[in-house]
Amino acid sequence: MAINFGLILASSILSKVPFHQSRVLRTMTQILLSASILLAFTAASKLILYIDRFGFTPHRLLSFWAILILTSGCIFTNIAILRNKSYFEKWIWFSVATFVPLCFF
Repeated sequence: MAINFGLILASSILSKVPFHQSRVLRTMTQILLSASILLAFTAASKLILYIDRFGFTPHRLLSFWAILILTSGCIFTNIAILRNKSYFEKWIWFSVATFVPLCFF
């Protein structure tokens, strides 16, 4: 997923046309983000199987939280591309709201 985010960043920096004006760049970004979401669901399913087999630990909970945050970042970015509006602040608030209960665990 980090490689996909790096590719998106590099393509937006190296593009001669601004990101919001290039339909091809936005479409390719959405495809990469969709692939990242698919990878996140695969990682989450493997983590659930691993927890089922070997038991639950706080580190596995943090790993699941990280998958949730990265997936939500991809979803918020896809929505932002479709609506041409920034959702970064909402993603940060979602991250904080889901991390605070983890601090009490």
